Amino acid sequence: MDQRQAKQLLRKYSEGNCTDQEKSLIEDWYLQLGQDSADISKKELSNIKDQIRRELTAIDQPIKRRLWPLILSASSAAAVLVVLFFHLPTNNDKVVKADLAQNILPGKNRATLTFASGKKVELDTAANGIKLAGGKISYLQTELTATSAEQGMQQLATPRGGQYQIILGDGTRVWLNAATTLSYPTTFAKNQRLVKLDGEAYFEVAHNTKSPFIVETSNQLVKVLGTHFNVNSYRDEPTTETTLSQGSVLVSPKNSSATRSSLKLYPGEQTTVSGTSIGKRNADLAIALAWKNGTMEFKDAPLPVILRQVSRWYGIEIDYSNADLSRKFSGSVSRNAKLASVLKILALSKVPYKLQVTETGSYKLTLEN
Repeated sequence: MDQRQAKQLLRKYSEGNCTDQEKSLIEDWYLQLGQDSADISKKELSNIKDQIRRELTAIDQPIKRRLWPLILSASSAAAVLVVLFFHLPTNNDKVVKADLAQNILPGKNRATLTFASGKKVELDTAANGIKLAGGKISYLQTELTATSAEQGMQQLATPRGGQYQIILGDGTRVWLNAATTLSYPTTFAKNQRLVKLDGEAYFEVAHNTKSPFIVETSNQLVKVLGTHFNVNSYRDEPTTETTLSQGSVLVSPKNSSATRSSLKLYPGEQTTVSGTSIGKRNADLAIALAWKNGTMEFKDAPLPVILRQVSRWYGIEIDYSNADLSRKFSGSVSRNAKLASVLKILALSKVPYKLQVTETGSYKLTLEN
């Protein structure tokens, strides 16, 4: 392709007349920065640069604001045009990579319900005796027979790439994030309402002064009478975080004296528990509750924190052992976005990566230094 043909293709792009393949090709060219200069007017250079950048940050409308800002100097912008006009790719490696990422969809409403008997029900299908609606299971006003839901602890588990909601028998609402398991009884005891959590969930607890609601994780207990809060207790995270949005809660590390170690939270506060140690700080509710509201929010977040969320939500394996982990990022990405949109942001931030299909048919993203 010569310079005249490249300009024609760029003109089609700016007018919105490119095919999907042509659009992917231009956007991938844009990510390849050279070191030479191009014989092109500054006005034309600026128009093309601005048009491509607008398109890249508006794909599928998934990015509320750029996760990692792209800052192009005049020299690097010129280098883009060198790539566009004089160093066009001779193979489709990057296009294939983009197409592969387009196949990886975000998580959706799906979970597995395991009864006390061991019977399992996949909740993307109808289940007898259980009220299902829009990714939510409700035990309210539902007749559960001994054969469909025995008395005893049941489990609601979301896989990687899944989320679900549940309304417990007392009216408490729970939102489960990806890779999360909630254990609960069909009928609560009179003196307490105990559930067990592994993963992340947001609770809107029905008020009952005579029966405290207790959330037990691997290293802490959260006790409330009726309030709204989020618990992040993933085992691959360094701490367990409890964030309060309404009311008050009492957080205690397990295997320690509650009288010495318990902390009371008020709205806008967050506890962090590591082992038997507990601390409290002011919380950023927009970040802590972002997943429930349909986004991934970060503020000066280390790369591993971001990638662990991406791995759980898209259900892919991510190897970042050789990546530069000293960098921190801020921004917001919709959880409705395809993985391709996230990878474009990585590329624009000059984070090198490789996406491939493993022998088992799953996807693996490898970040390189």
